Amino acid sequence: MDEVLQNLLQLTGFSDDDSQILQKARSEIQKWEAGIVKVFYDTLYNYQPTSRLLGDKQRDDMVTSLSRWLKHLVSAEHNENFWKYQCFIGLVHIRRNIPNHLIIAMMSRIQTYFLAQSTYTFSTVEGMRLYVAFKKLTDIVIGLIAEGYFDGYLNAIQKITNLNRELVDRMVIREVEKLLEPKTRQQSQGD
Repeated sequence: MDEVLQNLLQLTGFSDDDSQILQKARSEIQKWEAGIVKVFYDTLYNYQPTSRLLGDKQRDDMVTSLSRWLKHLVSAEHNENFWKYQCFIGLVHIRRNIPNHLIIAMMSRIQTYFLAQSTYTFSTVEGMRLYVAFKKLTDIVIGLIAEGYFDGYLNAIQKITNLNRELVDRMVIREVEKLLEPKTRQQSQGD
């Protein structure tokens, strides 16, 4: 996961300056927490497919978990333990059977809410600077969550089947090539 993290850090441009910007605004950001959590879970529970997937039993636990994660996101030091925890979140979503596309969509919802709050609360320049720092951070986080989800899923398959990872990777690539073959043939024929 070290290589994935380094790629994400480099490609997003996240820096210590971004961490400092978030730290400076931490007390204001924490005021937005309840709104973020409300928008997040209202969105999920007002949409039939995600509402059915989540069920009612877990809502209070999930609200607490999201609140804790949001606090941690802007107040924790962005060090190795912080990043490892984000990968762990991917595994939790596997256990809860929450697919990556829903995780990514809801991160977008969080980012959009954050943008509205930061530009409303601060001057345009300061609000955008804060949003960009948050966007970079949460893009890295969603990358780590998705990669942790994918890697965790493949590792579980590997252990269940008792196949080594290289073999599993080759088998996946072969199956993907089979799936792509008709599409590639259609494109070469001009369809």
